[in-house]
Amino acid sequence: MARSDTLRSEIAQLEKKNAGLSNDLAKAQKTANDASAAALRKRGQAARSRSESSRRLALSGTEREAKKAADAQKKIAAIQDKMANNTKTIAGKQASLRAAVSIEQRAQDRQDDTRRRKEKNHAREVARLSQPAAHIRYVAVQLPKPEPLRVLYLTANPEAV
Repeated sequence: MARSDTLRSEIAQLEKKNAGLSNDLAKAQKTANDASAAALRKRGQAARSRSESSRRLALSGTEREAKKAADAQKKIAAIQDKMANNTKTIAGKQASLRAAVSIEQRAQDRQDDTRRRKEKNHAREVARLSQPAAHIRYVAVQLPKPEPLRVLYLTANPEAV
């Protein structure tokens, strides 16, 4: 797989992760808002309450809800940090992708130029070979000289010891 394809895949995964973080962020913000609203309601109940025990109960509920809201705010901050880091990583990968695409394009251009050059050379060679030869030379070849006939005769006696 080409480097650019790998980077595209990584960017897609990071963007998917960013979408998940956005969902988590929305949930955490909703939790924080709900907890803040509940704390405000309980504070109002404490202020309207005439009995001390009801007031203490409402104030302890207020503190619980305020703690929930604070925890949700911490979670929101952590998610925002993750999103910022993720976004920064995406930007870096996109810069790498642009560079990789540029390098791959230059390599493809070089291959195309080489292929075109070979095709041109081949076409020139075919054109050169298809034209009749302008300079045909005949070389006089001498006939072979007659040579005297030589014969070699050998015999053997298989019964000789």
